[in-house]
Amino acid sequence: MADSRVVLCRQEGNAVENELNRLVNALPGLVWTALPDGHIDFLNERWCEYTGLSVDQACGSGWQAAIHAEDLDTHKNRWLASLASGQPYENEARHRSASGEYRWFLVRAVPLRDERGNILKWYGILTDIEDRKQAEALLAAEKRIFEMTAKGDPLGQILDNLCRLAEEQAKGVLTSILLLDGNRLRHGGAPSLPKAYTNAIDGASIGPSAGSCGTAAYRREQVIVENIATDPLWADYRELALPYSLRACWSTPVFSSQGNVIATFAMYYREPRSPSPRDQGIIEQITHLAGVAIERKQTQEALRRSEAYLGQAQRLSHTGSFGWHVSSGEIYWSEETFRIFDIEPSTEPTLERLFERIYPEDRASVRQVIDSAIREGKGFDFEHRLLMPDISVKHVRVVAHPSAKDESGELEFVGAVTDITERKHAEEALRRSETYLAEGQRLSKTGSWAYNPFAQKANYWSEEMFRICELDPRQGPPAAETFLQRIHPEDRDNLMEVLGKAALEKTEYEDHPRLLLPDGTVKYLHAIGHPVFDRSGEVIQYVGTAVDVTERKRAEAERARLRQLEADLAHMNRVSMMGELTASLAHEVKQPIAAAATNARTGLRWLQREPPDIGEAREALSRIVKDVNRAAGIVDRTCALYRRGAPKLEMADLNEFIREMALLLRERAIQHSILIRTELDGALPTITADPVQMQQVLLNLMLNGIEAMKDTGGKLTVRSEKAEDDQILLAVSDLGIGLPVENPERIFDPFFTTKVQGTGMGLSICRKIIESHGGRLWACANTGRGATFQFTLPAGRSTS
Repeated sequence: MADSRVVLCRQEGNAVENELNRLVNALPGLVWTALPDGHIDFLNERWCEYTGLSVDQACGSGWQAAIHAEDLDTHKNRWLASLASGQPYENEARHRSASGEYRWFLVRAVPLRDERGNILKWYGILTDIEDRKQAEALLAAEKRIFEMTAKGDPLGQILDNLCRLAEEQAKGVLTSILLLDGNRLRHGGAPSLPKAYTNAIDGASIGPSAGSCGTAAYRREQVIVENIATDPLWADYRELALPYSLRACWSTPVFSSQGNVIATFAMYYREPRSPSPRDQGIIEQITHLAGVAIERKQTQEALRRSEAYLGQAQRLSHTGSFGWHVSSGEIYWSEETFRIFDIEPSTEPTLERLFERIYPEDRASVRQVIDSAIREGKGFDFEHRLLMPDISVKHVRVVAHPSAKDESGELEFVGAVTDITERKHAEEALRRSETYLAEGQRLSKTGSWAYNPFAQKANYWSEEMFRICELDPRQGPPAAETFLQRIHPEDRDNLMEVLGKAALEKTEYEDHPRLLLPDGTVKYLHAIGHPVFDRSGEVIQYVGTAVDVTERKRAEAERARLRQLEADLAHMNRVSMMGELTASLAHEVKQPIAAAATNARTGLRWLQREPPDIGEAREALSRIVKDVNRAAGIVDRTCALYRRGAPKLEMADLNEFIREMALLLRERAIQHSILIRTELDGALPTITADPVQMQQVLLNLMLNGIEAMKDTGGKLTVRSEKAEDDQILLAVSDLGIGLPVENPERIFDPFFTTKVQGTGMGLSICRKIIESHGGRLWACANTGRGATFQFTLPAGRSTS
């Protein structure tokens, strides 16, 4: 009996639970329940249908997959806080639908407790608040747009925000706002459309068949194009839109408060479609906001331009404006007026402050003019001085006219104050200009002139022009024939040709004639002439300058002489080295010549055999050619060192130079029991250098090292390696007598030497050669004996 009652109770309980499930599934909300620890154990059918998740997938913690990633952490943390405190739960979060779309839901949950207050279960419901959220977002966006407009943000930034607002309200849409400029549409805002597309349609004309936007602006009405691929309105623009998968475009004109079209708002979709009522609501809202923003920005811009133009005009003309209500003493000053009087714009202008700025000696006369104007009700126009805070003096001109009297019949003046300090200074400077000009021309040895090439007459000569040509200024500008007598006979024809060609072509000219003065002195001139035209474009005269450049010419000649002297000294240095290298050169040349003789005899023997051995004879002859070429190479390198000539830059291998010099100096080193050792970086980049000069530097440094060890013997080490900053380093180290203890740098001074037979020019020339190649040469003492000479050169420069 008892068992039957238990079964009956269970059946009744299951029936109640089933009825409860049917009731929960019938509710319009998304309902769920959870255990006291927060573990989800029930989801109604509407929850599963919306999210696309089954009960098995969602129960436990699987429900989290339906929540937007940006909202999940906050959602979980608040849920855990409610579980810990036992307080009801409430939060807003986006939930994904089965189609992948996210919508906002208000999530609420309350705990079910037993009679002792223990939580038995949690019951929750999700309420769709997407429409409320969109309305809130729209209101917030509208507020943001109005704030941006009020703050004066750039119009493009405001319109981009409007487009983004529309794109947030309608999913999958790309929007644009085009501004009407005359009969063309200019880019306003389009943050999501392809840049290439917006650039292509920027500046498009409006018309009856000019796409959606151009047609909407032309018709002054909304234009709905459901399919760009087939609509005739897009015939001329279809190829611009289709490559970017733009298939539908709805455009609506934006009107000003006066009813004029000022822009268009367009919504693009990537599939053919027509607008829904919700779309039309968004369009209406965005076009209204766009109209307000554009019109306000245009008004602000017009006002700003007007104020800027006025302020700029006043600043450029140094003219400030003012207004003065006589009875109240109220004064208005423009920004430029404050600047002229050097008073902070935040300061209230008064007549007392004005008189504080007036120069003390001018105050009485200014007061008299103003009192007379007030008494007679007439305007005034006068000049006076201002004494500025820094004790400088300004000159101003004040002009004012009485305006129509106000309702009380009180007098007002409106006027302008102009800073004429520069004009006053210019007038004073003009009085001194001729003196200054004459002094400047005298110091710079520059004469000025004006010449009529057709009348062959000088209209003007400055005082310095007379002095340069040693003519009497009391006789006035000389005739062309008189001036030509001063020109060197060899330069006269050329000068006349230059003048004639310039006059014919109406161009300026430049020439460098010489003067031959009566005492036989020759002067060099640099003459420049510019044509002056009349209204019909004809040349009426030439004006120009003639500079006495005799001293400069002489200085250039002296510099050329010094450069030649340096070259001669470098050549002498190479010649002196040739004497020291005679023994080595004889040895080097003797070796290949002896080898060639031996090979010649060998070849003869092979040819005298019966039968002749042609193959062996051919090899002997080949060795003769090689030996002779080697001897010729030694002679060529030696001749190159000996010859004079300008530097010739080419790409070269520094290691090859080192090997050649080591070979050339080997015999000399052996004579003094010196070993030449090379440590060469095989990966060394090429350099751009003059080969002869590089050989000269290496010979100098290596010979100096051998000379330093000739009494003691030792080792001469030549090392090459890559240094920092794309530089190549070469070092020559010896074990000789070292550097001078005091001021080691003196060894690079011209004519300084420690050798009895030395000229003192070798190291000085070496340093100049290295520096002319963009490098640096220095010396340092070794830790033990001897010294190391090092230089760096840049790597890899092209000679082209």
